[in-house]
Amino acid sequence: RQRVWLRHLVFVLTLTLALMSLWLGITQHALQVQQSDVKALSDSQVRLTSQLKKVSDATLELQALQYAATEHEQRRIKSQAYLALLIAIAVNIPDSMWLTELIEEPDGRIQLRGESAVYPAIMTFAQVLKGERLFSEVRLLDIHHLPAQGWRFGVQVRLAESSDIL
Repeated sequence: RQRVWLRHLVFVLTLTLALMSLWLGITQHALQVQQSDVKALSDSQVRLTSQLKKVSDATLELQALQYAATEHEQRRIKSQAYLALLIAIAVNIPDSMWLTELIEEPDGRIQLRGESAVYPAIMTFAQVLKGERLFSEVRLLDIHHLPAQGWRFGVQVRLAESSDIL
């Protein structure tokens, strides 16, 4: 009986040792797989972070370019408006009149200052500008007689907002 009991004990201990070794091997393998997965995920996270930074940088660059394009377009439209203003003045200004100043005011109005040899030319010029579709507002600000037989004047205009005029 002792032999049988000893065999059973050795068998149980051997079986237990074998099962524990098998469990240790499986656990170590699972741990290695998990470590490999963690490394792969970490590498993926580094790559995704790098790509996210590239996308963020590209987005910022795109926004800067869009802002620059918007500013450029606004300057182009404003330049066209100024060109139309200068053309309208050049076409309508009488021969006896000349401009000495063109001043843009903060509120968007533009002052035209100049001199004329004859008074009626100033009035005619202001009336012709009022008839232009380019201007939404035309005001004769002042007229002063100069000692040397001439007139100094100021006209204030506001360009029309409508883009079809330009």
